[in-house]
Amino acid sequence: MKTLSIVTIVLLALFACTKSTHNTTETNTSPAALSDSAAIADAVHGFYRWYTTFSQDTTHRVDFTDNRGEHLKLIQPKLERYYAHFKTSGFVSDAFIVNEYAFYRQCSEAWQHEAIDEVQSCLDADKYFCAQEWEPDFWTTSPVRIKSTGSMKVRATLYGTYFDNPMERNIDLVKENGKWLISHIECDMGVSTAETNAIQLKTSTIDEAYFTHKMARSKALVGSAFSRLELGNLVETDKLNAPGSKVGVLDTLLLSDRGRILIVGYDSGNETEGWLVQYDNRQKIVFWDQVYYADQVEYIKTINTQVLGKELVISTITDTDDNKSTKTNRYILTNQLVFERHNQ
Repeated sequence: MKTLSIVTIVLLALFACTKSTHNTTETNTSPAALSDSAAIADAVHGFYRWYTTFSQDTTHRVDFTDNRGEHLKLIQPKLERYYAHFKTSGFVSDAFIVNEYAFYRQCSEAWQHEAIDEVQSCLDADKYFCAQEWEPDFWTTSPVRIKSTGSMKVRATLYGTYFDNPMERNIDLVKENGKWLISHIECDMGVSTAETNAIQLKTSTIDEAYFTHKMARSKALVGSAFSRLELGNLVETDKLNAPGSKVGVLDTLLLSDRGRILIVGYDSGNETEGWLVQYDNRQKIVFWDQVYYADQVEYIKTINTQVLGKELVISTITDTDDNKSTKTNRYILTNQLVFERHNQ
């Protein structure tokens, strides 16, 4: 009986350890992922603990842009000084740094087509929290799913609750000199990195929560900035002149050398509207559609939109005389940057 009790205790201890590990990581059958799951999760959580502190430390803040001219400019030596901190953190690979340099070079090209008083591409959110506001606990404590993507390469997916909503975020890592290092963090800022060539729209759910959050933080577009974006084609004069009305750029869904796709919002307090607006490389509108609408009094008509990959799904709900109906328009963005309707 004594021997049996010892065996039972050992088995229970092993089961408890296994259960505890499973609560923090889930892996596929890759030997690297299975054997290093704790180290991979620690690398992700450790980076975000470091970055949370770093982003709040004004003594290490490096402003690598110059806003003294007509267009925002990138200051490469200061950019390198900024990313030197990332390198010394011990959590990122050389490839991570190279891709960040490439990303900001593309951003700087976009800035040359944007007036200094516009919302600048790539700078409307924190690049690693991928938001304007964040809850550090999601990034530093959430469970991690791990999938092998190649020899000594994995994708770690943080999953959990973010501002009371479910969320997942992908982070790629490579194993170098026996240590797992971050090579890429998923965050679509409207510009593709060197690792991403496929056309993808920024994933978004354009609903009341999205619109309220984005509109409150957007800069009002007036005068030359409003005219330059040709927004007079979207916002009627009487709406624009309504007391307390505001027009702002809420988001950038895509930015390339062939053009860009923005979400533009209008709010008068009683009525809110949002449009997807596509510009070519001459900054001329080539496509637009209403992607959000709500009258704040009766809610007779509501428009919400889901953006995922290359797909745009616009849902219009009307509710009049107790008759409720829903209409859905579905668009697919082609590689030629043309929105094609694919209703079924």
